[in-house]
Amino acid sequence: MQENDALQIQLRKNQDTLKIVGLGVMVFGVWSIVKTILYTTAQWNSITEEITVPEANETLAKMVYLFMIAVTMVVEILGRLYIGRSAIAEGRGERRRPGYIAVAFLIAFLGLALTASAIVIPGIHIELNLDLLASLFVEITSAVITFEMCWSAVRVRKLRRQLAERE
Repeated sequence: MQENDALQIQLRKNQDTLKIVGLGVMVFGVWSIVKTILYTTAQWNSITEEITVPEANETLAKMVYLFMIAVTMVVEILGRLYIGRSAIAEGRGERRRPGYIAVAFLIAFLGLALTASAIVIPGIHIELNLDLLASLFVEITSAVITFEMCWSAVRVRKLRRQLAERE
């Protein structure tokens, strides 16, 4: 009986963690959109200088660029909402399919990979300024929270199985 109590305590702890980090994943999704909008707004002149198309198609190229950014933001926020809501639901005791864990792991891995590639691309010199360091810190924190969510979700599932086997 003592062992079941210890498992119940661990289960509740991991469920609470799932609820908290699920909310964190959603908040970082909102932050990602805010960051993208601020970056695009602040760097618009630099971005548009890089678009090399005939002048007649320049407006179309800018519209396509903005459309691609908008689609990317929508996909990211919907993905993070799906992950966060699924984690919160599982933290409340509801059964969820494991697909959200795989999506979360993929998003965290890709976020870290893209962040690292932005720094280590050969032939490109990037100044390590305060903005870049803050962005790196936020990306790493987001990935850690997402990995923590994956770990807690797997742990909750394992603890539930153990408890079901003992009853």
